[in-house]
Amino acid sequence: MPKFGVQKNNIPAPERNMLYSRFVRGNIIGTVVHYPEYQGSELAKGGFAGVTRILTDCDSRQMY
Repeated sequence: MPKFGVQKNNIPAPERNMLYSRFVRGNIIGTVVHYPEYQGSELAKGGFAGVTRILTDCDSRQMY
């Protein structure tokens, strides 16, 4: 299986043109992704987002 962003024979894949944003605010981590705008594409001006809320037990924090 080829690496992300690379097709067979090391040709750059279209996902390399996606725009990624990450953010952290308080106890929330999020990612926003915008699809590249190809002429005539149904995904033009589209994308997706994901948000994760961090809940801790008794506010004990550990760094790994």
